[in-house]
Amino acid sequence: MPSNILLIILDAVRAQNCSFLGHHRSTTPSLQQFADRATVYSQARAPSNWSLPSHTSIFTGFHVPEHGIEAQYDKLESGFTIWEWLRDRGYDTAVFSQNDFITMDQYGLNQGFDKVCGRVSDRRSRIQGNKHRFGTNDDESTLLSYIDSVVQSVEDRIFQIEQTIPMLPKFPIRPQYRSPATFHTRQFLEWVDDRNSDWAACLNFMDANMLYYTRAGTGKWDSHIHDIVLKQIDHLRWDFHSGRQPWWKLQLLEELYDGAIRLIDEQIGILLDALENQGVLNETLVVITSDHGEGFGERSRLRPKFRIGSHSIGIHECLQHVPLLVRYPSQSCRSDISTPVSLTMFPDIVKQAVQSSELAPTEGFVSEDPTFSSCRHDRLYEYVLSEEKWGTKDYADTIPWSHFSGTASAVYEKNGETVNKDAVWGGSNVEVKISDAQNTMKVSKKTSSIAQNFAQSLSSKDVRVNQPTIDAVNKETLNRLQSLGYK
Repeated sequence: MPSNILLIILDAVRAQNCSFLGHHRSTTPSLQQFADRATVYSQARAPSNWSLPSHTSIFTGFHVPEHGIEAQYDKLESGFTIWEWLRDRGYDTAVFSQNDFITMDQYGLNQGFDKVCGRVSDRRSRIQGNKHRFGTNDDESTLLSYIDSVVQSVEDRIFQIEQTIPMLPKFPIRPQYRSPATFHTRQFLEWVDDRNSDWAACLNFMDANMLYYTRAGTGKWDSHIHDIVLKQIDHLRWDFHSGRQPWWKLQLLEELYDGAIRLIDEQIGILLDALENQGVLNETLVVITSDHGEGFGERSRLRPKFRIGSHSIGIHECLQHVPLLVRYPSQSCRSDISTPVSLTMFPDIVKQAVQSSELAPTEGFVSEDPTFSSCRHDRLYEYVLSEEKWGTKDYADTIPWSHFSGTASAVYEKNGETVNKDAVWGGSNVEVKISDAQNTMKVSKKTSSIAQNFAQSLSSKDVRVNQPTIDAVNKETLNRLQSLGYK
């Protein structure tokens, strides 16, 4: 039985861009090293194509149609996350991320965490980084702590004013919430140092989600061309869907995305080395995965005129196929699993690990149930169109909004050496054959859908809090979501 549980989510990192799964750039050398003594699930799929529904499924074990947390004004009832289950059994629990969906009260995903370390601004993360650097004396630390508290007070007040009076000009020192993996890794390791009992933690790194296009990566594959292109883009999604910018510019940004993945990978290496040096890694169940992928102009197989920009729209493999590595306690050699698996199995894995004295590497995420992904676009579409502050007003006349509507579902099944994907989106249904993270091919159109039939077989678990209508969503929520890139 493990003493500790660690879930690391590489937010928006797709399997296709992980070098340990065949990507041509060396994005994940630390994960490659970790894989040598872990179980690698090469055909893992995210429950949805964006953070809120996908994290809800990972935390609860429910498929998206079962929990129904599919729009930004939804909230999960208490009592259904694996973190609450662990806390009830005496675990110290914590979450570290700048992703508001899993740290803020209004979504309900933070309910099982004793400690919640959310986002901070760029300047505060730099101050705190200096505070904890090697060699800082007590006087310096006290001064930096004071400066940090002052900066926090000023930024919080500015944020409150801007929510109350949105027509005011933007303050020149307004906070930019881009706390990177380096910051949350340091927070986590400090928290672990203070633990005297078993712990369970979730780290969600946002560097490859919203930070890569702010040049917060390693710089490994950057050039001055990226600077020129970034200055020309106002909105990472709508500029391309509206036709204002050519898709090749989004494709060019994949190099920055890879740099952000490399930064996360370096921090994971530091984190795992620290746990091993402390002697706790062998007593910890470690799960490293992603909640969804990212699109750089890939064409949809279900809607040929549609291309995948960023995420949240579509059920393409660039969004659904995610990395998954699991190191079971005391595991010393690699195990490879090519059966399709779903991240919804995470709560079951944790319960098995806590309640069983032994858990074989070949067990865990493999299930007899279908591997299923679902993306209910109509609720996202409804919400985006309802709010001018989502940045769509200026694009209203140039975006084909009908492309963004409807529900998409997919079921994945093993077929010899490949995986068959049955996918449906609106009235379109196709079968896709998948060899690995780098290679897929469309097989045929279909008239019946395994995915649609499975989705219809699922019933609501009645775990969603009754929420207000769209018009009643508060401005603070909208602004925080905008800061996450959902504009």
